[in-house]
Amino acid sequence: MDQILQTLLTMTTTASVAALCVMGLRLLLKRAPRWITCLLWMVVFVRMVCPVSFSLPVSLVPAPIAQGTYVQQAGQALEASSRAQAPAPADTGGPADQGASAGPDRTDVVVGLWGAGTLGMLLWGGVSYLRLRRRTGEAIRLEGNLYETDQIAAPFVCGVFSPKIYLPVGLDPQDRPYVLLHEQAHLRRRDHLTKPLAWLALCLHWCNPLLWLAYRLFCRDLETACDQAVIRRFGAKDTAQYAAALLHLGHSGKLPQAVPLAFGEEDPKGRIRHVLDYKRPPVWVAGIALLVCAATIVLILANPGVPEDQMEGVAITETYLQLRGTPVRLPEELQTSLVSLLRDYDQEDYTPLAQFSLPNGALLLTNANRGTQFCLFLGETGAPVLVRLNHDGYSASQKKAVLPESLLQDPRWRAFQTSLSSYLREGWAEDLYALKTPYLGSPSACLAILEELHLSQAVGPYQIALQTERAPYGITLQFQEACPQGALSSATEYLRFCGTVFQALVGNGDRFSWELPLEGSDTPARGTVEKTPWDTTSLTAFLPAWQQALEEWLQESPLFQTTRPE
Repeated sequence: MDQILQTLLTMTTTASVAALCVMGLRLLLKRAPRWITCLLWMVVFVRMVCPVSFSLPVSLVPAPIAQGTYVQQAGQALEASSRAQAPAPADTGGPADQGASAGPDRTDVVVGLWGAGTLGMLLWGGVSYLRLRRRTGEAIRLEGNLYETDQIAAPFVCGVFSPKIYLPVGLDPQDRPYVLLHEQAHLRRRDHLTKPLAWLALCLHWCNPLLWLAYRLFCRDLETACDQAVIRRFGAKDTAQYAAALLHLGHSGKLPQAVPLAFGEEDPKGRIRHVLDYKRPPVWVAGIALLVCAATIVLILANPGVPEDQMEGVAITETYLQLRGTPVRLPEELQTSLVSLLRDYDQEDYTPLAQFSLPNGALLLTNANRGTQFCLFLGETGAPVLVRLNHDGYSASQKKAVLPESLLQDPRWRAFQTSLSSYLREGWAEDLYALKTPYLGSPSACLAILEELHLSQAVGPYQIALQTERAPYGITLQFQEACPQGALSSATEYLRFCGTVFQALVGNGDRFSWELPLEGSDTPARGTVEKTPWDTTSLTAFLPAWQQALEEWLQESPLFQTTRPE
């Protein structure tokens, strides 16, 4: 469910950016033929339904949005904020109350509501279409696909596979030829197909008001494009009579709909002004507008990406080092160097794996929605192994490839190991030291340190309770998911390491405690780390204590030992 929600949110934010781009360009292309703007709107609707795209060095969609990192960061910030604001359960000295974590998962609820809204929109559109078909069911066929009925007030086109033009009984004979020209223009342009398809895309994003506005503007541009297609060869007299027909039959719908394509709908007053003021643009204006449109379509459809961050056509956005059950996120420069190295040793001769568990010391490279991941580790024979993990939200598969042992002798691999060791020993410490705070009473500052220690990824989601009324001041972490008995030892070791670092970075923090529910037990695992006597007056003073604590925590990590400088 997490992946489904992240994909939906990434699609809706990406489509919103595309819609804003088209809205801005729409204002600049006022003199251009409106059919060009309609092409741009179709790109927005493609973005609304297609979660994948090609990559270019330049794109109108920012990389954090296209790759989903913006959604991830927003979700993490929201989760951290909810943890900080959630009231802590009272400590009665007995077993921890696990009822707070009971009930439906928030992600499942959001996905369920999203799906319910989409089904509701589809139902509304289907019922509206059936009611319209019922009203036109007894229409009298005049000729070809032209029908007449007394059950409608305005002419329109209706139907997807066999579209028909419906005219109201009593239509003014002077208006009739202009109405027919307009509706026939809709049929030539296949608007009876594009408008329902755009509506289906909107159903998926029913909760996004910006995309509702985009759909409404798209419908207006459809009608204006047909107006222009009809009047571009008219003289002054026919143009005035066409505007008069719009005035006689104009009406504004209350809500955007998928059908029908009605002659006088979508801002009739604005369309009348446009018809009367319309001047056919010069060929050079249309040509420039078409070139701008083509470039914009490519730049909107493309995701920003650089070749260095791609493996087997997958854009790598995050890289983690798995250390004793704890994923430590690596900086971008380390990720880029690793991906560049692996791409030179990339192989397609994978063999299927029945099951796979992430080994200690593995490097995990993942794309934005974590649907595809690559895991690099040393196999039992000492050869490097690359496992590709695929997860589409419903099923998972994995396959492995044994890479040449020459990779381990590659100078770039040795340089990566040295850089990795330097980051663990110094870079990570610098990032943590920058979060140093003199006061325990700031939940956001405390959460920033805990998230930099990757505590939620390593152990699980948690809430915090701060004791700031009287000394000793402290923080208690109340984890919400049960820990397997077999993982308790590594989780406890990491919590002690985190507690030691946390206490050193919080000026008036005296105690770091936790309550960790256990599978198959009513009694949670509890632990406490008292104030650590680290010297934190400067980063230089902080580093030796940090490196010693890191050594103790990682003393059994084979990969870390291979990254130690000689």
